[in-house]
Amino acid sequence: MPRVKCNTPQSLVKVCVEFIANNLDLWCKQSLSELYEIGPEIGSNPFDQLPCTVLEQIVKANRNIEQIVLQHLLTPQLTSAVLYGQQELLELASNRCPQLKHLRINGCKLNFWPKFEKLQVLQFSSGGAEDSFLHTIGTYCTDLRELDLRRCHRVTDYGIQGLCVSVDNLGRNCETLGQCKSIQLLSLERTVRVTKKGLQMALNNMPILRNLHHDATVEALVEIANNSLNGRLLDPPEFALSVLRMPFNSPDYESGNLRLALSLCPSVTVLRIVEAEGFSNIDLIGLSLMALKSIRELSIYGDLKLQNLTASKLTFNGGVVPLLKAIGIMLKRLKLENLKNVNIETVVEFCPNLLKFCLIDNLSYTTTCQKVQKSVIFPQSQEISMFQKLRILNIEILQFEEFILTGLSSSDHLMKLETLVLLLSSPLLSNITILSCDSLTDHVFFAAAKLHHFQNLEILFLQNCHYVTKRGIDILMQDGNVLERVELNDCMNVSSQKNMQDWVGQAKKKNWVLSVDCDEMSMRT
Repeated sequence: MPRVKCNTPQSLVKVCVEFIANNLDLWCKQSLSELYEIGPEIGSNPFDQLPCTVLEQIVKANRNIEQIVLQHLLTPQLTSAVLYGQQELLELASNRCPQLKHLRINGCKLNFWPKFEKLQVLQFSSGGAEDSFLHTIGTYCTDLRELDLRRCHRVTDYGIQGLCVSVDNLGRNCETLGQCKSIQLLSLERTVRVTKKGLQMALNNMPILRNLHHDATVEALVEIANNSLNGRLLDPPEFALSVLRMPFNSPDYESGNLRLALSLCPSVTVLRIVEAEGFSNIDLIGLSLMALKSIRELSIYGDLKLQNLTASKLTFNGGVVPLLKAIGIMLKRLKLENLKNVNIETVVEFCPNLLKFCLIDNLSYTTTCQKVQKSVIFPQSQEISMFQKLRILNIEILQFEEFILTGLSSSDHLMKLETLVLLLSSPLLSNITILSCDSLTDHVFFAAAKLHHFQNLEILFLQNCHYVTKRGIDILMQDGNVLERVELNDCMNVSSQKNMQDWVGQAKKKNWVLSVDCDEMSMRT
Protein backbone atom coordinates (compact mmCIF):
# COMPACT_ATOMS: atom_id res chain seq x y z
CA MET A 1 0.00 0.00 0.00
CA PRO A 2 1.12 3.63 -0.19
CA ARG A 3 3.40 4.45 2.73
CA VAL A 4 1.71 5.15 6.05
CA LYS A 5 2.36 8.59 7.50
CA CYS A 6 4.66 8.92 10.46
CA ASN A 7 3.45 11.91 12.46
CA THR A 8 6.72 12.90 14.09
CA PRO A 9 7.17 16.38 15.55
CA GLN A 10 9.40 18.91 13.79
CA SER A 11 12.96 19.13 14.98
CA LEU A 12 14.02 22.23 16.90
CA VAL A 13 16.45 23.11 14.10
CA LYS A 14 13.66 23.06 11.52
CA VAL A 15 11.40 25.20 13.69
CA CYS A 16 14.19 27.75 14.15
CA VAL A 17 15.04 27.79 10.43
CA GLU A 18 11.41 28.41 9.50
CA PHE A 19 11.15 31.25 12.02
CA ILE A 20 14.32 32.91 10.69
CA ALA A 21 13.19 32.45 7.06
CA ASN A 22 9.85 34.08 7.83
CA ASN A 23 11.40 37.02 9.69
CA LEU A 24 14.59 37.77 7.79
CA ASP A 25 14.07 41.53 7.96
CA LEU A 26 14.69 41.41 11.73
CA TRP A 27 18.35 40.47 11.21
CA CYS A 28 19.27 42.15 7.90
CA LYS A 29 20.29 45.62 9.07
CA GLN A 30 23.81 46.13 7.68
CA SER A 31 24.68 47.86 4.44
CA LEU A 32 26.78 46.36 1.65
CA SER A 33 29.77 48.54 2.57
CA GLU A 34 29.55 47.55 6.26
CA LEU A 35 29.59 43.86 5.36
CA TYR A 36 32.50 44.44 2.97
CA GLU A 37 34.51 46.04 5.79
CA ILE A 38 34.01 42.97 7.99
CA GLY A 39 35.81 40.89 5.34
CA PRO A 40 36.38 37.13 5.60
CA GLU A 41 36.21 37.11 9.41
CA ILE A 42 33.34 36.23 11.74
CA GLY A 43 31.84 39.63 12.56
CA SER A 44 28.73 41.43 13.75
CA ASN A 45 26.54 39.99 10.98
CA PRO A 46 24.19 37.64 12.94
CA PHE A 47 24.33 35.02 10.15
CA ASP A 48 28.11 34.70 10.54
CA GLN A 49 27.52 32.42 13.56
CA LEU A 50 25.48 29.86 11.61
CA PRO A 51 26.97 26.76 9.90
CA CYS A 52 26.59 26.63 6.13
CA THR A 53 24.11 23.70 6.33
CA VAL A 54 21.70 25.93 8.26
CA LEU A 55 22.24 28.81 5.82
CA GLU A 56 21.33 26.49 2.93
CA GLN A 57 18.13 25.46 4.75
CA ILE A 58 17.19 29.14 5.18
CA VAL A 59 17.65 29.74 1.46
CA LYS A 60 15.53 26.67 0.58
CA ALA A 61 12.79 27.82 2.93
CA ASN A 62 12.63 31.25 1.28
CA ARG A 63 13.65 31.09 -2.39
CA ASN A 64 12.56 34.62 -3.32
CA ILE A 65 15.36 36.29 -1.42
CA GLU A 66 15.96 40.00 -1.87
CA GLN A 67 19.48 41.28 -2.39
CA ILE A 68 19.74 42.84 1.09
CA VAL A 69 19.01 39.41 2.59
CA LEU A 70 21.32 37.56 0.23
CA GLN A 71 24.25 39.84 1.07
CA HIS A 72 23.86 38.96 4.76
CA LEU A 73 23.90 35.23 3.92
CA LEU A 74 27.33 35.56 2.27
CA THR A 75 29.33 34.46 5.29
CA PRO A 76 32.93 33.22 5.74
CA GLN A 77 31.91 29.57 6.14
CA LEU A 78 29.66 29.47 3.06
CA THR A 79 30.68 26.83 0.48
CA SER A 80 27.80 27.11 -2.02
CA ALA A 81 25.93 30.15 -3.38
CA VAL A 82 23.59 31.34 -6.11
CA LEU A 83 24.16 35.03 -6.94
CA TYR A 84 22.02 37.38 -8.97
CA GLY A 85 21.85 41.12 -9.37
CA GLN A 86 24.83 43.44 -9.77
CA GLN A 87 28.63 43.26 -9.77
CA GLU A 88 28.95 44.43 -6.16
CA LEU A 89 27.27 41.25 -4.84
CA LEU A 90 29.89 39.13 -6.61
CA GLU A 91 32.66 41.33 -5.20
CA LEU A 92 31.21 40.93 -1.70
CA ALA A 93 31.22 37.14 -2.14
CA SER A 94 34.87 37.17 -3.21
CA ASN A 95 35.68 39.27 -0.12
CA ARG A 96 33.61 37.42 2.48
CA CYS A 97 33.48 33.79 1.23
CA PRO A 98 37.00 32.36 0.96
CA GLN A 99 35.65 28.77 1.26
CA LEU A 100 33.27 29.05 -1.69
CA LYS A 101 33.39 25.88 -3.80
CA HIS A 102 30.09 25.90 -5.73
CA LEU A 103 28.90 29.10 -7.42
CA ARG A 104 26.04 29.81 -9.79
CA ILE A 105 25.79 33.20 -11.47
CA ASN A 106 22.21 34.02 -12.40
CA GLY A 107 21.66 37.11 -14.53
CA CYS A 108 24.41 39.24 -13.01
CA LYS A 109 25.68 42.20 -15.03
CA LEU A 110 29.42 41.72 -14.67
CA ASN A 111 32.30 44.01 -15.58
CA PHE A 112 35.12 41.77 -14.40
CA TRP A 113 35.70 38.47 -12.63
CA PRO A 114 37.19 38.44 -9.10
CA LYS A 115 39.37 35.70 -7.63
CA PHE A 116 37.66 32.59 -6.26
CA GLU A 117 40.64 30.36 -5.61
CA LYS A 118 38.78 27.37 -4.13
CA LEU A 119 35.99 27.08 -6.69
CA GLN A 120 35.24 23.57 -7.89
CA VAL A 121 31.90 24.10 -9.68
CA LEU A 122 30.99 27.27 -11.58
CA GLN A 123 27.80 27.83 -13.55
CA PHE A 124 26.90 30.87 -15.61
CA SER A 125 23.13 30.91 -16.09
CA SER A 126 21.69 32.82 -19.07
CA GLY A 127 25.13 33.72 -20.40
CA GLY A 128 27.17 36.42 -18.70
CA ALA A 129 30.69 35.04 -19.15
CA GLU A 130 33.24 36.45 -21.55
CA ASP A 131 36.81 35.64 -22.60
CA SER A 132 38.51 37.90 -20.03
CA PHE A 133 36.67 36.09 -17.21
CA LEU A 134 37.98 32.75 -18.44
CA HIS A 135 41.53 34.04 -18.45
CA THR A 136 41.14 35.08 -14.80
CA ILE A 137 39.50 31.76 -13.94
CA GLY A 138 42.32 29.94 -15.73
CA THR A 139 44.88 31.74 -13.60
CA TYR A 140 43.31 31.45 -10.13
CA CYS A 141 40.71 28.65 -10.08
CA THR A 142 43.11 25.71 -10.30
CA ASP A 143 40.72 23.35 -8.45
CA LEU A 144 37.84 23.85 -10.90
CA ARG A 145 36.12 20.58 -11.85
CA GLU A 146 32.91 21.70 -13.56
CA LEU A 147 32.29 24.77 -15.73
CA ASP A 148 28.93 25.58 -17.34
CA LEU A 149 29.14 28.19 -20.12
CA ARG A 150 25.89 27.43 -21.91
CA ARG A 151 24.58 30.29 -24.06
CA CYS A 152 27.60 32.47 -23.24
CA HIS A 153 27.74 34.17 -26.65
CA ARG A 154 30.72 36.34 -25.73
CA VAL A 155 32.96 33.33 -25.10
CA THR A 156 35.24 32.37 -28.01
CA ASP A 157 38.19 30.07 -28.67
CA TYR A 158 40.42 32.72 -27.10
CA GLY A 159 38.57 32.27 -23.81
CA ILE A 160 39.05 28.50 -23.91
CA GLN A 161 42.75 29.12 -24.51
CA GLY A 162 42.98 31.33 -21.42
CA LEU A 163 41.19 28.66 -19.43
CA CYS A 164 43.53 25.72 -20.07
CA VAL A 165 46.49 26.61 -22.34
CA SER A 166 49.63 27.75 -20.50
CA VAL A 167 50.88 30.10 -23.24
CA ASP A 168 50.97 33.90 -23.19
CA ASN A 169 50.06 36.30 -26.02
CA LEU A 170 53.57 36.00 -27.47
CA GLY A 171 53.37 32.23 -27.68
CA ARG A 172 55.72 31.62 -24.75
CA ASN A 173 55.07 28.95 -22.12
CA CYS A 174 53.75 30.48 -18.90
CA GLU A 175 52.98 28.23 -15.94
CA THR A 176 50.72 30.80 -14.27
CA LEU A 177 48.23 30.87 -17.16
CA GLY A 178 45.66 28.32 -18.28
CA GLN A 179 45.75 26.27 -15.09
CA CYS A 180 42.22 24.79 -15.29
CA LYS A 181 43.55 21.43 -16.42
CA SER A 182 41.50 19.35 -13.97
CA ILE A 183 38.08 20.18 -15.42
CA GLN A 184 35.92 17.08 -15.83
CA LEU A 185 32.73 18.71 -17.17
CA LEU A 186 32.72 21.59 -19.66
CA SER A 187 29.32 22.61 -21.01
CA LEU A 188 29.41 24.75 -24.15
CA GLU A 189 25.92 24.08 -25.52
CA ARG A 190 24.77 26.99 -27.71
CA THR A 191 28.04 28.79 -27.06
CA VAL A 192 28.15 29.49 -30.76
CA ARG A 193 31.44 31.37 -31.01
CA VAL A 194 33.47 28.42 -29.74
CA THR A 195 34.62 26.37 -32.75
CA LYS A 196 36.30 23.01 -33.33
CA LYS A 197 39.62 24.73 -32.58
CA GLY A 198 38.47 25.69 -29.08
CA LEU A 199 37.12 22.19 -28.45
CA GLN A 200 40.42 20.65 -29.50
CA MET A 201 42.25 22.97 -27.09
CA ALA A 202 40.04 21.67 -24.28
CA LEU A 203 40.53 18.03 -25.29
CA ASN A 204 44.31 18.37 -25.55
CA ASN A 205 44.80 20.35 -22.32
CA MET A 206 42.26 18.83 -19.95
CA PRO A 207 43.45 15.24 -19.49
CA ILE A 208 40.56 14.14 -17.24
CA LEU A 209 37.78 15.89 -19.20
CA ARG A 210 34.89 13.43 -19.21
CA ASN A 211 31.96 15.56 -20.42
CA LEU A 212 32.38 18.07 -23.26
CA HIS A 213 28.97 19.35 -24.38
CA HIS A 214 29.04 21.12 -27.74
CA ASP A 215 27.41 20.40 -31.11
CA ALA A 216 30.81 20.17 -32.81
CA THR A 217 32.42 17.70 -30.39
CA VAL A 218 32.12 14.76 -32.80
CA GLU A 219 33.49 16.90 -35.67
CA ALA A 220 36.46 17.98 -33.53
CA LEU A 221 37.25 14.37 -32.68
CA VAL A 222 36.90 13.25 -36.31
CA GLU A 223 39.35 15.94 -37.41
CA ILE A 224 41.90 14.78 -34.82
CA ALA A 225 41.40 11.14 -35.89
CA ASN A 226 41.85 12.02 -39.58
CA ASN A 227 45.02 13.98 -38.80
CA SER A 228 46.33 10.85 -37.09
CA LEU A 229 45.40 8.62 -40.04
CA ASN A 230 47.06 11.04 -42.46
CA GLY A 231 50.31 10.97 -40.50
CA ARG A 232 50.07 14.47 -39.09
CA LEU A 233 50.12 13.02 -35.59
CA LEU A 234 52.69 10.43 -34.52
CA ASP A 235 50.26 8.45 -32.35
CA PRO A 236 46.47 8.62 -32.20
CA PRO A 237 45.53 10.25 -28.88
CA GLU A 238 43.07 8.83 -26.40
CA PHE A 239 40.70 11.11 -24.51
CA ALA A 240 38.93 10.52 -21.20
CA LEU A 241 35.46 11.47 -22.52
CA SER A 242 32.71 9.33 -21.01
CA VAL A 243 29.83 11.14 -22.74
CA LEU A 244 29.56 11.54 -26.51
CA ARG A 245 26.47 13.01 -28.14
CA MET A 246 25.85 13.53 -31.83
CA PRO A 247 24.09 16.87 -32.46
CA PHE A 248 20.50 16.95 -33.68
CA ASN A 249 21.61 18.70 -36.86
CA SER A 250 24.62 17.23 -38.69
CA PRO A 251 24.47 18.41 -42.32
CA ASP A 252 28.13 17.54 -42.93
CA TYR A 253 28.07 14.06 -41.42
CA GLU A 254 29.86 11.38 -43.44
CA SER A 255 29.40 7.65 -42.91
CA GLY A 256 32.01 6.36 -40.47
CA ASN A 257 32.51 9.66 -38.63
CA LEU A 258 30.99 8.42 -35.37
CA ARG A 259 33.22 5.36 -35.37
CA LEU A 260 36.27 7.56 -35.91
CA ALA A 261 35.28 9.78 -32.99
CA LEU A 262 34.66 6.80 -30.71
CA SER A 263 38.03 5.29 -31.63
CA LEU A 264 39.65 8.12 -29.61
CA CYS A 265 37.31 7.70 -26.62
CA PRO A 266 37.60 4.18 -25.19
CA SER A 267 35.90 5.13 -21.91
CA VAL A 268 32.53 6.30 -23.29
CA THR A 269 29.65 5.25 -21.04
CA VAL A 270 26.90 7.50 -22.50
CA LEU A 271 26.33 7.61 -26.26
CA ARG A 272 23.71 9.56 -28.24
CA ILE A 273 23.23 8.61 -31.89
CA VAL A 274 21.19 10.91 -34.13
CA GLU A 275 20.25 9.98 -37.70
CA ALA A 276 21.71 12.36 -40.28
CA GLU A 277 21.54 12.22 -44.07
CA GLY A 278 24.87 10.42 -44.31
CA PHE A 279 24.04 8.00 -41.50
CA SER A 280 23.05 4.38 -42.20
CA ASN A 281 22.86 0.87 -40.78
CA ILE A 282 26.53 0.46 -41.71
CA ASP A 283 27.42 3.05 -39.05
CA LEU A 284 25.63 1.05 -36.34
CA ILE A 285 27.09 -2.25 -37.54
CA GLY A 286 30.52 -0.60 -37.44
CA LEU A 287 29.93 0.35 -33.79
CA SER A 288 28.86 -3.21 -32.99
CA LEU A 289 32.34 -4.38 -34.05
CA MET A 290 34.09 -1.98 -31.66
CA ALA A 291 35.05 -2.85 -28.09
CA LEU A 292 32.60 -0.53 -26.33
CA LYS A 293 33.26 -2.16 -22.99
CA SER A 294 32.20 0.79 -20.84
CA ILE A 295 28.90 1.68 -22.53
CA ARG A 296 25.99 1.95 -20.10
CA GLU A 297 23.55 4.40 -21.70
CA LEU A 298 22.46 4.53 -25.35
CA SER A 299 20.02 6.85 -27.13
CA ILE A 300 19.13 6.41 -30.79
CA TYR A 301 17.10 9.11 -32.55
CA GLY A 302 15.69 8.57 -36.02
CA ASP A 303 15.04 11.59 -38.21
CA LEU A 304 11.26 11.88 -38.60
CA LYS A 305 11.53 13.26 -42.16
CA LEU A 306 14.08 10.68 -43.29
CA GLN A 307 12.20 7.80 -41.65
CA ASN A 308 9.11 8.79 -43.63
CA LEU A 309 11.05 8.33 -46.86
CA THR A 310 11.88 4.96 -48.35
CA ALA A 311 15.40 6.38 -48.79
CA SER A 312 16.06 6.21 -45.02
CA LYS A 313 19.10 4.01 -44.43
CA LEU A 314 18.62 3.51 -40.70
CA THR A 315 16.32 0.64 -39.71
CA PHE A 316 15.57 -1.20 -36.52
CA ASN A 317 16.27 -4.72 -37.76
CA GLY A 318 19.19 -3.81 -40.03
CA GLY A 319 21.09 -1.44 -37.73
CA VAL A 320 19.70 -1.17 -34.21
CA VAL A 321 19.37 -4.91 -33.61
CA PRO A 322 23.01 -5.78 -34.49
CA LEU A 323 24.21 -3.00 -32.17
CA LEU A 324 21.97 -4.14 -29.30
CA LYS A 325 23.09 -7.73 -29.87
CA ALA A 326 26.70 -6.62 -29.39
CA ILE A 327 26.37 -4.20 -26.45
CA GLY A 328 22.85 -4.68 -25.04
CA ILE A 329 23.99 -6.87 -22.16
CA MET A 330 25.97 -3.90 -20.76
CA LEU A 331 23.23 -1.27 -21.11
CA LYS A 332 21.48 0.19 -18.08
CA ARG A 333 19.56 2.93 -19.89
CA LEU A 334 18.13 2.89 -23.43
CA LYS A 335 16.13 5.43 -25.43
CA LEU A 336 14.63 4.82 -28.87
CA GLU A 337 12.93 7.73 -30.65
CA ASN A 338 11.37 8.27 -34.10
CA LEU A 339 12.17 4.77 -35.37
CA LYS A 340 10.14 2.29 -37.44
CA ASN A 341 9.29 -1.32 -36.61
CA VAL A 342 10.57 -1.26 -33.04
CA ASN A 343 10.28 -4.74 -31.54
CA ILE A 344 10.16 -4.74 -27.74
CA GLU A 345 10.72 -8.49 -27.40
CA THR A 346 14.03 -8.10 -29.23
CA VAL A 347 15.08 -5.38 -26.79
CA VAL A 348 14.12 -7.60 -23.85
CA GLU A 349 16.23 -10.41 -25.30
CA PHE A 350 19.39 -8.39 -25.91
CA CYS A 351 19.14 -5.83 -23.08
CA PRO A 352 18.14 -7.82 -19.98
CA ASN A 353 19.83 -5.48 -17.51
CA LEU A 354 18.03 -2.23 -18.36
CA LEU A 355 17.10 0.01 -15.44
CA LYS A 356 15.52 2.74 -17.58
CA PHE A 357 13.76 2.39 -20.95
CA CYS A 358 12.32 5.27 -22.99
CA LEU A 359 10.19 4.80 -26.12
CA ILE A 360 9.45 8.21 -27.63
CA ASP A 361 7.34 8.96 -30.74
CA ASN A 362 8.32 5.83 -32.65
CA LEU A 363 6.59 5.52 -36.00
CA SER A 364 5.64 1.87 -35.68
CA TYR A 365 5.96 -1.19 -33.48
CA THR A 366 6.04 -4.90 -34.31
CA THR A 367 5.37 -7.79 -31.96
CA THR A 368 5.54 -11.56 -31.59
CA CYS A 369 3.94 -11.51 -28.17
CA GLN A 370 2.44 -15.00 -28.02
CA LYS A 371 3.98 -15.64 -24.60
CA VAL A 372 2.51 -12.45 -23.19
CA GLN A 373 -0.91 -13.30 -24.59
CA LYS A 374 -0.67 -16.56 -22.75
CA SER A 375 0.50 -14.88 -19.59
CA VAL A 376 -2.60 -12.69 -19.49
CA ILE A 377 -4.59 -15.87 -19.02
CA PHE A 378 -1.96 -17.74 -17.02
CA PRO A 379 -0.15 -15.07 -15.01
CA GLN A 380 2.12 -17.61 -13.30
CA SER A 381 3.48 -18.92 -16.61
CA GLN A 382 7.25 -19.32 -16.50
CA GLU A 383 7.47 -18.78 -20.27
CA ILE A 384 6.99 -15.02 -20.07
CA SER A 385 10.11 -13.00 -20.89
CA MET A 386 10.30 -9.52 -19.37
CA PHE A 387 12.71 -6.95 -17.99
CA GLN A 388 13.62 -8.23 -14.55
CA LYS A 389 15.55 -5.13 -13.42
CA LEU A 390 13.66 -2.26 -15.09
CA ARG A 391 12.78 0.58 -12.70
CA ILE A 392 11.87 3.54 -14.92
CA LEU A 393 9.61 3.28 -17.98
CA ASN A 394 8.75 6.22 -20.26
CA ILE A 395 6.40 5.74 -23.22
CA GLU A 396 5.27 8.57 -25.49
CA ILE A 397 3.15 7.74 -28.53
CA LEU A 398 3.44 9.87 -31.65
CA GLN A 399 0.93 12.73 -31.63
CA PHE A 400 -1.81 12.68 -34.26
CA GLU A 401 -0.62 15.94 -35.83
CA GLU A 402 2.81 14.43 -36.45
CA PHE A 403 1.46 11.00 -37.34
CA ILE A 404 -0.67 12.19 -40.28
CA LEU A 405 2.52 13.45 -41.93
CA THR A 406 4.10 9.99 -41.90
CA GLY A 407 1.84 8.33 -44.46
CA LEU A 408 1.57 5.21 -42.30
CA SER A 409 -1.67 3.38 -41.61
CA SER A 410 -3.77 4.58 -38.70
CA SER A 411 -2.69 1.80 -36.33
CA ASP A 412 1.01 1.44 -37.14
CA HIS A 413 2.19 3.88 -34.48
CA LEU A 414 0.11 2.29 -31.74
CA MET A 415 1.71 -0.07 -29.26
CA LYS A 416 -0.01 -3.43 -29.10
CA LEU A 417 -1.84 -4.23 -25.90
CA GLU A 418 0.29 -7.35 -25.38
CA THR A 419 3.50 -5.34 -25.77
CA LEU A 420 2.31 -2.83 -23.21
CA VAL A 421 1.51 -5.63 -20.76
CA LEU A 422 5.01 -7.00 -21.34
CA LEU A 423 6.59 -3.65 -20.43
CA LEU A 424 4.38 -3.04 -17.39
CA SER A 425 5.01 -6.55 -16.13
CA SER A 426 8.57 -5.67 -15.08
CA PRO A 427 8.45 -6.44 -11.34
CA LEU A 428 10.77 -3.66 -10.09
CA LEU A 429 9.07 -0.71 -11.83
CA SER A 430 9.09 2.32 -9.53
CA ASN A 431 8.42 5.17 -12.00
CA ILE A 432 6.01 4.98 -14.97
CA THR A 433 5.34 7.79 -17.46
CA ILE A 434 2.93 7.16 -20.36
CA LEU A 435 1.71 9.84 -22.80
CA SER A 436 -0.97 9.67 -25.53
CA CYS A 437 -1.31 5.90 -25.43
CA ASP A 438 -4.69 4.62 -26.61
CA SER A 439 -3.55 1.04 -25.96
CA LEU A 440 -3.42 1.69 -22.23
CA THR A 441 -6.62 0.35 -20.70
CA ASP A 442 -7.85 -0.98 -17.39
CA HIS A 443 -7.26 -4.47 -18.78
CA VAL A 444 -3.54 -3.72 -19.21
CA PHE A 445 -3.25 -2.65 -15.57
CA PHE A 446 -5.18 -5.76 -14.46
CA ALA A 447 -2.95 -8.09 -16.49
CA ALA A 448 0.28 -6.55 -15.22
CA ALA A 449 -0.98 -6.43 -11.62
CA LYS A 450 -1.57 -10.20 -11.68
CA LEU A 451 2.16 -10.65 -12.08
CA HIS A 452 3.56 -8.29 -9.42
CA HIS A 453 0.77 -6.05 -8.01
CA PHE A 454 2.94 -2.96 -8.78
CA GLN A 455 4.48 -3.49 -5.37
CA ASN A 456 7.49 -1.23 -6.11
CA LEU A 457 5.65 1.57 -7.92
CA GLU A 458 6.21 5.03 -6.41
CA ILE A 459 5.29 7.46 -9.23
CA LEU A 460 2.69 7.20 -12.00
CA PHE A 461 2.29 9.94 -14.62
CA LEU A 462 -0.35 9.61 -17.37
CA GLN A 463 -1.27 12.21 -19.97
CA ASN A 464 -3.82 11.97 -22.81
CA CYS A 465 -4.52 8.32 -22.00
CA HIS A 466 -8.26 8.33 -22.64
CA TYR A 467 -9.06 4.63 -22.25
CA VAL A 468 -8.06 4.29 -18.62
CA THR A 469 -10.82 4.66 -16.05
CA LYS A 470 -10.94 4.90 -12.28
CA ARG A 471 -11.04 1.10 -12.10
CA GLY A 472 -7.57 0.90 -13.64
CA ILE A 473 -6.06 3.38 -11.19
CA ASP A 474 -7.85 1.72 -8.26
CA ILE A 475 -5.65 -1.33 -8.85
CA LEU A 476 -2.72 0.73 -7.58
CA MET A 477 -4.55 1.89 -4.46
CA GLN A 478 -4.15 -1.45 -2.81
CA ASP A 479 -2.06 -3.01 -0.08
CA GLY A 480 1.29 -4.15 -1.39
CA ASN A 481 2.79 -1.09 -3.14
CA VAL A 482 4.64 2.04 -2.06
CA LEU A 483 2.85 4.57 -4.27
CA GLU A 484 3.62 8.21 -3.41
CA ARG A 485 2.46 10.28 -6.39
CA VAL A 486 -0.18 9.95 -9.12
CA GLU A 487 -0.53 12.58 -11.84
CA LEU A 488 -3.29 12.29 -14.46
CA ASN A 489 -3.38 15.06 -17.06
CA ASP A 490 -6.09 15.27 -19.74
CA CYS A 491 -7.10 11.63 -19.36
CA MET A 492 -10.71 11.89 -20.45
CA ASN A 493 -12.22 9.07 -18.39
CA VAL A 494 -10.26 9.46 -15.19
CA SER A 495 -9.11 13.09 -14.71
CA SER A 496 -11.84 14.49 -12.52
CA GLN A 497 -12.12 16.23 -9.18
CA LYS A 498 -14.48 13.55 -7.88
CA ASN A 499 -12.02 10.75 -8.57
CA MET A 500 -9.23 12.75 -6.99
CA GLN A 501 -11.33 13.40 -3.87
CA ASP A 502 -12.15 9.69 -3.61
CA TRP A 503 -8.46 8.67 -3.73
CA VAL A 504 -7.34 11.35 -1.32
CA GLY A 505 -10.21 10.45 1.01
CA GLN A 506 -9.11 6.82 0.89
CA ALA A 507 -5.52 7.88 1.58
CA LYS A 508 -6.54 9.99 4.58
CA LYS A 509 -8.65 7.18 5.96
CA LYS A 510 -5.71 4.77 5.77
CA ASN A 511 -3.15 7.43 6.75
CA TRP A 512 -1.17 7.09 3.48
CA VAL A 513 1.48 9.52 2.25
CA LEU A 514 0.05 10.22 -1.22
CA SER A 515 -0.32 13.14 -3.62
CA VAL A 516 -2.79 13.09 -6.52
CA ASP A 517 -2.87 15.63 -9.36
CA CYS A 518 -5.55 15.74 -12.05
CA ASP A 519 -4.99 18.43 -14.69
CA GLU A 520 -4.68 21.64 -12.66
CA MET A 521 -6.17 20.20 -9.50
CA SER A 522 -3.91 18.93 -6.76
CA MET A 523 -4.52 17.18 -3.45
CA ARG A 524 -2.09 15.80 -0.91
CA THR A 525 -2.40 13.91 2.33
